[in-house]
Amino acid sequence: SNTTSESHQSVSDNGITTFRPPDSINQEMEKVASIVRSLQPTVHHYNSVIKAWAHDSDSISVARSRRWLSKLEDGPKNFDDSPDNLLIHTTLQPNDESYDLYLHSCSRGIGKKRHLLRERASEAEDILRYRMSPDAPSNIRPTTDSFNNVIRAWTRCRKDYSVADRVLNLVREMEGIHREVIMKEQHKGQIIEEEKWKLNIIPDSKTYTMAIDSWVIAASVKAEKWYSEQRSQIHNTRRKSHRDGNNVTIHNYENRQENEDGTAEMRNAEAIMEYIRDLEEFGHVDPGAALIAYNTILSGWARLANEFRPDNAKKSEALLYEMIELSESGKENCAPDVLSYNAVIKAWAKSKRLNSADRAEWWLRKMIDGTCQQQSVHTVRPNVNSFNLVMEAFLQLNDASRVEDLLREMDATDGVITPNSESFSKVIRAWTRNALNTSNHSLQSYSIENARRWLEELLQRESQGQSELGPAPELFSSILKSAATCHDDSESLLSVGQWTFWAMRDSRFGVNSLAYEWLLDIGLKVLASQKDNKRREDFLISLVEQCCRDGLLSVRFVKSLSSGRVFDEGWTAGERERICRQIFGDAPFPMHWSRNLCGRYSTPTPEDFCVAKQGYLSEE
Repeated sequence: SNTTSESHQSVSDNGITTFRPPDSINQEMEKVASIVRSLQPTVHHYNSVIKAWAHDSDSISVARSRRWLSKLEDGPKNFDDSPDNLLIHTTLQPNDESYDLYLHSCSRGIGKKRHLLRERASEAEDILRYRMSPDAPSNIRPTTDSFNNVIRAWTRCRKDYSVADRVLNLVREMEGIHREVIMKEQHKGQIIEEEKWKLNIIPDSKTYTMAIDSWVIAASVKAEKWYSEQRSQIHNTRRKSHRDGNNVTIHNYENRQENEDGTAEMRNAEAIMEYIRDLEEFGHVDPGAALIAYNTILSGWARLANEFRPDNAKKSEALLYEMIELSESGKENCAPDVLSYNAVIKAWAKSKRLNSADRAEWWLRKMIDGTCQQQSVHTVRPNVNSFNLVMEAFLQLNDASRVEDLLREMDATDGVITPNSESFSKVIRAWTRNALNTSNHSLQSYSIENARRWLEELLQRESQGQSELGPAPELFSSILKSAATCHDDSESLLSVGQWTFWAMRDSRFGVNSLAYEWLLDIGLKVLASQKDNKRREDFLISLVEQCCRDGLLSVRFVKSLSSGRVFDEGWTAGERERICRQIFGDAPFPMHWSRNLCGRYSTPTPEDFCVAKQGYLSEE
């Protein structure tokens, strides 16, 4: 500046004249720098962002919380954009809350990819190890919640048998740390400052209930593998006996050991539950820990229940009786809730025994009667899942009438227990399964019509504003497939098939090539007689034209029409050839007829239209 005072000039050693700002300017620059420093975010601000992402359900939430934690971990930052390049230093570093929030994010089990869940659990444990290392800052030492978040992250790996060992190692490590610090305090009278953080490592009720869950996971993984092996063995044996003409009775699954089907792992889980009850006697765990432990065990036995191990349902039932007895003796924290009852009902439903549905309904009635009569202070009201599980039990026994009765019973509660989409799905599946499992042709059409009627009811309720209700595409497909594959050829089947087809077409799902194939099979079966020649021709021409417009003409559709079953009258080989000639004309065929098909072998070729040696396409 031309107005700079002489007193502010100075000559350096090299003879260059520089200007030194006066004290007032220096003070002003320091003031500006102070303002800029005050505008820099603190650790608290970073933690708020990490917390927001850690509690978000978006699939990218874990990655975003990791990103903001990494910004803190990058170390000191220099900002040289202050006036006259005055450096502003920030020394932000993550604290214990920063890491705990990220561990919580890893433990939520966001996403369904197994390798991703395992990677997050491994990273969470690595962070825990770093926080316990001697080189870690004292302000990031872990607590019980830190361990629990890592354990919870491992329990999200529901298909990993090694989860139980990893969780148990962490629990033992927590117990070892706590035991070590207590012994030092007793011998020396005080603990050095560097080890005081160990006083905060105490396994709590959440720790032990997650340990139970880890053994349930291991039991489920082993039981699933064992169940698959039993089914495969039975299938192979039956196929071999059918080929050899022998009638073989299979009892191999009865000769199993407890270390094969997950029972041994469930015993380990029950041992931890007994330990929780012992701790509860001395007031060392939360009052609600016993109920959580019991429900976790019950869910485990329900997962292990199947037609090969029906005794698992009895084990879960015995546990529920034990909970009821404890609650009636004054231990209210052991009183069963609706989850307890539902687990027992589910175990019976999966047993697939002749009395399994009756036992499942008995427990449902016990809840209903207890709620109505108020015989005990510990009354449990059933929910829609309770009814759905009993409906599943009757569905497995092919008792469609009882499944329907249970849905009507929910409707009769005037909104107290409202049926959901799963309830309607079970009724529809029960009637379609009943149609395929009965040899009475008249009952087949009756069952399929009932399935269609309940699907129509579901669509009507959805259109009336009950947004929680809605069909799945499998419901339309199951009705069409049942009508196409059953042996009945009554006129009502075609009406059901056409209504279901157009209802599916008007729905948000739309039709696919299978829907066209099944409707074609229904029409050819129902309209096979000679008196239906005109109706059949109109039906086929209309259906093929619509199929080609939709670009869904598939190989199976063409083969069903050109080389399917024929009769001596009505739908004869000659009539089939005439219709094919009239509909398809000459090859080659337009590619847009199959433009919306997926799969290498879905698009038909001219060879697929060959109906006989003398057929018009064979000659070409």
